[in-house]
Amino acid sequence: RSNPMLRKIYFVLTICALFFMTACGTAKDEVSLPPSEKEESSVLSPSDEEERSSLPPSDEEGSAPAPLSPADAEGAEAAEVILSDPELDLQLCASQNTSDSYRGLSVRYKGQSLPISGSTLNQNFMFPPSLLPFDSASKAAVILVTGEGTGMFLMDLHVIDLSQMEEIPCDSPLDWLDSHLTSRVSGGIATLSLPDRDMTFDLRETDPDNLYEEAGYGGIVKYALVNEELYAEVPIQISPVVNLGYVTLKYALQDGRYAVTQVDFSLYEDDSIPCEIRLRDPDAE
Repeated sequence: RSNPMLRKIYFVLTICALFFMTACGTAKDEVSLPPSEKEESSVLSPSDEEERSSLPPSDEEGSAPAPLSPADAEGAEAAEVILSDPELDLQLCASQNTSDSYRGLSVRYKGQSLPISGSTLNQNFMFPPSLLPFDSASKAAVILVTGEGTGMFLMDLHVIDLSQMEEIPCDSPLDWLDSHLTSRVSGGIATLSLPDRDMTFDLRETDPDNLYEEAGYGGIVKYALVNEELYAEVPIQISPVVNLGYVTLKYALQDGRYAVTQVDFSLYEDDSIPCEIRLRDPDAE
């Protein structure tokens, strides 16, 4: 028979041993948990954790930069500077430099970027593109060289409002001539009519087999900024090799666009074709 006193002592020792083992296991689990995980697990439920991870970085951390605007993104992409005015912090940039032209063009001004359409040749060193501030540097004329070849030289014009970083529309000189220039060739006599004048050219000394039925234009288009004013120049042809002269179109800002406001016709200095010019009132009926 066992001693009752020994059974009591054995029972107490067993209880103490179990308590000691439980206490040690709890302490071990608490130490193995990293402080960050312990803190989050005591505050965020699984649903809260998922909601937090779905927040954008700027909301979650409060220090991430905002996404670039489309204009800024385009400006960042257009890394190559073609033309620059350091005093104004003004540049013409291109994102692509191909074998013959710059493409993906944009105008940068004081950290802002504005994409513009078109391209410009990169191999014409005699007639490069132009970046011309005017109107007290509140605007910039961008003149691109878009094509050249035998009997062809084409420019394109963009006018930028630098204060708003917006492009100002411009009348096309070719569209204007389509609407305002009429011509006729008959019996070796060519007649041109503009709103303020009629011009007659005697072409009977020219080979009639090569004459057009009416005057042609569009193979050469030039732009220039002269004394803070914009001009376009378009030669008028009557055959593949004979120019009658050239039309100069002057631009002015009207109703939010650069419109053709004045037109003149000039003969070339070496022009030997007999010409008669009759001026008339463009407003007369």
